[in-house]
Amino acid sequence: MLLGAGKSIFSREDQDKRNLKLRDSATYSNGVAKLVYGVVR
Repeated sequence: MLLGAGKSIFSREDQDKRNLKLRDSATYSNGVAKLVYGVVR
């Protein structure tokens, strides 16, 4: 998921139905954080 301006890749209708789990993360010296989520089914 990228944060910023533009069209959302997720529907607003099912916002409460999304169930995601953090699978991986990393932080970099420039302050960027990479977060990888997977869908829990």
